[in-house]
Amino acid sequence: MNARFYSPTSGRFLTADTIVPDPADPQSANRYAYVLGNPLKLVDPTGHCGADPRDSLTEQCVTLRTELEEYFKVTIEGIWTYLELVALRLAMGDIEAGLGGIALFHTLFAGTKISRVRESNITDARTPWRINVGDKTFAQNNLDEARWTIIHEFGHIWDARSWLSLSRRFEERMGGSSTGCLVELLGGCSYDPGTTPLSEYGNNNRREDWADSFAAAMFGGNWDNLGRHGHRINPERLTVVQINTSPRVLFVQGSISWLHTQVSGNFQQILNAHRDTPLVCITSYSC
Repeated sequence: MNARFYSPTSGRFLTADTIVPDPADPQSANRYAYVLGNPLKLVDPTGHCGADPRDSLTEQCVTLRTELEEYFKVTIEGIWTYLELVALRLAMGDIEAGLGGIALFHTLFAGTKISRVRESNITDARTPWRINVGDKTFAQNNLDEARWTIIHEFGHIWDARSWLSLSRRFEERMGGSSTGCLVELLGGCSYDPGTTPLSEYGNNNRREDWADSFAAAMFGGNWDNLGRHGHRINPERLTVVQINTSPRVLFVQGSISWLHTQVSGNFQQILNAHRDTPLVCITSYSC
């Protein structure tokens, strides 16, 4: 299939697989193997996972990506393992529930490209239309950690599509202030968050403060599995009740309620009309 070279003489692949399908399984560490060394029983029709064709996992591997694209109206790029797609499904499902339905999800996020970038630890939202997901998101083999990170990046997408007015209003309501921001996405801002952010990462700038607050409002997983990194809310420091009643989460919920009263049939067309607007113009408010 022109994916990697194979030697029929030795019965081995000469080039390594591009992914480790399941880091929790030591056999997956051998990237020169195929379906855990059991090709008589297992198949790997997509390159995403090895599965017994007699069970439902094979069909799930083949169809899950397409189902996610069709239901959420997003484009999924790159090579994903099955569990990575599950984490993506959980994250987008959390956002759908938090927004009150799939219609508002489509209004805010339709057309987003979600790219699995391998051999990169960076996960970010580079433009209003793309999320790049790096290896570090799944390094802990923790679906809740990955779920949180992906929701966080969707928060950046919503902010970018509002031409960053959302994070600016958020900052004002929290009593914060930013200085030295010529072009926000290039950094260099000095940020005073006003009231205490929900996470350490929220102290960086208003965009990260907003994105973590959005994630806190949307997250539907196990809070006990979070808190291993600075941009995760530490459940030992804050209870779930404190998080849900915090001014930051209430602002997110209020923004969603406002959208439900304001969104009209042509809102997505307005966003699409600005799809080709240079990002520097969106972020500097001067074009």
